[in-house]
Amino acid sequence: MDLHRAPDLAYILEAQETYTNNASIPIEFTLRNQYNEPVWILIWNTPLEGIKNRIFVVTCNGKDLPYHGMMVKRGDPDRSSYVLLDPESEVKTKVNLATTYRFPPQAECQVSLKNETLADYVYEKENLTLGRTLDDLINLSIRGNAVSFRVLSE
Repeated sequence: MDLHRAPDLAYILEAQETYTNNASIPIEFTLRNQYNEPVWILIWNTPLEGIKNRIFVVTCNGKDLPYHGMMVKRGDPDRSSYVLLDPESEVKTKVNLATTYRFPPQAECQVSLKNETLADYVYEKENLTLGRTLDDLINLSIRGNAVSFRVLSE
């Protein structure tokens, strides 16, 4: 295993074609390990921990929507801040964009991950080495898709 090689990760966003204004707007996030080794992934600033920062770029009718959610500040990560992805495995979650963005009615909207970057990954077959600090974190760009949908009037 080459510990200096970044893992081959990809994400997929999925959304319905239409949503009703002032209703829930769930989207599904899937993160897949396409590498042949297990890898621990820091879930911070990903949908895997919910929406705790501005992790999405959301535009409707060509205009950026402001983020109205929490902005979490962090100390050093612990083991519970990571998820283990075995080779060729994936993890999925759903988040409700309506909790942090105010969608206009009759809008064409697009959503993508902001910066397409995870903050850290670690190769360990069994245990994540504890004692990692914010200075130890390794940035990792991942590729993925954007989703488009329409928001209809009630």
